[in-house]
Amino acid sequence: MIRPAVLVAGVACAALLMLAGCSSGDSVHPGAVPSSAGGSGATTPAADSRPRSADGAVLLASGEQADLTLPDGRTATGHIRVASVAVDPGCDNPAAQPARNGHYVIATVHAEATAALGRATPPVLPLAWALWTIRGADGAVVPGAAAILCTTDLFDATLSPGQSASGTVAFDVAATSGTVGIAVPGTTASFEWPFG
Repeated sequence: MIRPAVLVAGVACAALLMLAGCSSGDSVHPGAVPSSAGGSGATTPAADSRPRSADGAVLLASGEQADLTLPDGRTATGHIRVASVAVDPGCDNPAAQPARNGHYVIATVHAEATAALGRATPPVLPLAWALWTIRGADGAVVPGAAAILCTTDLFDATLSPGQSASGTVAFDVAATSGTVGIAVPGTTASFEWPFG
């Protein structure tokens, strides 16, 4: 039989842990970006020598993959790749109107979550189109630039372990050069892909 004092102490400890925000899972870490050395798929910490934008986002070339890891810096939880960023490639949605601001910029995105994402807290990778931003050549974010009616293949994904998604993210902007990027919610991971 459990003595009342032991039961009260156990409940108090459990409540204290919940209030402190402790959990048994790991959080997703901005982790690693692919290493250009070695063909083994090794990763290096985000603090590597890759170029960064003025706000600290890792700058990647089109086709280059960004990796997210657990805090150990080695266990991949997800990958994001922008295959291409095109200026005025044409909208594939027949309902699309001409660009209000001058140009449509369209990024083709692929992302996947690994089984290890199940060990993260929370075990999801939110990457939906509304989280993506576009910056002009001056580095300033262009607010309200999402052009969801331009494409019929809208990238709208929140991934769970083992899932993947592909699609496009479109923007209506005056700029013909700049970056398309995402700051992954729940992490300090931020990546941008230049265009133009």
